[in-house]
Amino acid sequence: EPCGLPQMCAQRYGTVPIVTLCGGLKDSVIVEPEDVATGFGILPLNINKFKEICYAAFDTYYSKPEAFQAMQRRGMETDFSWCPRIDEYAQILDWTLADPPFVR
Repeated sequence: EPCGLPQMCAQRYGTVPIVTLCGGLKDSVIVEPEDVATGFGILPLNINKFKEICYAAFDTYYSKPEAFQAMQRRGMETDFSWCPRIDEYAQILDWTLADPPFVR
């Protein structure tokens, strides 16, 4: 699914998602830097990269439980509500109206 809600719902309940870095998935799951990550991302999309990222997720879960739990917390605390998006959209509209494009 190119975006949808599953990864957002998963993060809200403490699941650390593994996603392909396309569309809205790359916008809703932070994969780096490690100290702000909320999930793991696969790019380029191929079987070897998929295995590499799965092993990295397993390694983080088993070898670095504090880091994994921090990813869970960050995902659970992420604000996916419309409020910040509305403010961003309003800002873009303000910029557009302040400097309209030249049209002949």
